[in-house]
Amino acid sequence: MKKISWKVYISLSLIYLLSCFGLINLIGQNSLKLDQQRITAEANQILQEISTDSSLRFPDNIVIQPEKTSNSATKAIQNGASYFQTSSQGKLTMTFPINEDGKIRSYLSITETITSTHFSTTLSLLVLTLLFLSSLTFLLLHSRKLK
Repeated sequence: MKKISWKVYISLSLIYLLSCFGLINLIGQNSLKLDQQRITAEANQILQEISTDSSLRFPDNIVIQPEKTSNSATKAIQNGASYFQTSSQGKLTMTFPINEDGKIRSYLSITETITSTHFSTTLSLLVLTLLFLSSLTFLLLHSRKLK
């Protein structure tokens, strides 16, 4: 078997490193998508409840804004967006229109804490680091046998 050069080791290590960053990025994106789906399902349930009883009380993280509200979320919805979302400081806020007879009557804003990805990221990094170190150890031992 042919000896592998250090340039190949470094190239493969960089490809592995970029793949790891890609995987961790995908974990974060998937977590955010799940949070969006959870908030959307909650909004649909609330919109159904509002259509039957408009005098309902909601927790502090759920806000019904009047039709005249003017902010970036309501402007985006007035311009045709089906909903608007913002995220900051570990919170995800999604705003939905409340329609009545095809006209926007008010807006529903729900703010929830974004699911933490620290555990899955740390676990992934640990497994990927162990895999990298074991592969590197194997290659170094194999390289010494060829000498």
